Amino acid sequence: MLKKLALVIVMATLLSGCIPLVLGGAATVVMAAVYIHDKRTAPEINSDQQIQQSIRKKLSTPIFSNECNIQVTVFNGYVLLTGQAPTKELKIQAQRIALTTHGIMKLYNEIIIASPSSELTRAKDYWITTRIKVDIMKNKSLQTAQLTIITQQGTVYLMGSVTNEQANKIVTLASQISGVTQVIKIFPNEQAATW
Repeated sequence: MLKKLALVIVMATLLSGCIPLVLGGAATVVMAAVYIHDKRTAPEINSDQQIQQSIRKKLSTPIFSNECNIQVTVFNGYVLLTGQAPTKELKIQAQRIALTTHGIMKLYNEIIIASPSSELTRAKDYWITTRIKVDIMKNKSLQTAQLTIITQQGTVYLMGSVTNEQANKIVTLASQISGVTQVIKIFPNEQAATW
């Protein structure tokens, strides 16, 4: 029973892209297993979470929460803004607001000028992200990839720390999934690249 519970926790964690805070017993072992391939130190992870929370809070004003759909992703101080804003001015304003946050190494603004995506589109994007994560988990050579996957209106963003070989395999894997229109790779020390 404990093994099944641990498996469910690991799968839910991997598929959601989130790491819940769980303390004690077998759950600690499970969470340690999830973190084992994360090359970031605990302070780096904490810093990324603080940057992300700070930007999200700054963008939680009515103008952004009512008119935009903006997602904030942070990895080693590199910030990725994705989603939709109805005007170029709001896109630029979101970037300016985000850049006031301490600790940002570089910001990628991939917000598109459009109305916020529908719930159906977001569900399709979630399915694409989940499918990519499952396919990565099934491929032994990719299981050590330290990666965040974000999908917005069929565009897949890959962000994290992987080898060149892993990056190429993941791009190929992601681009073959139904509904994917393009794959954008964003890794520290590399320029954003589109496939």
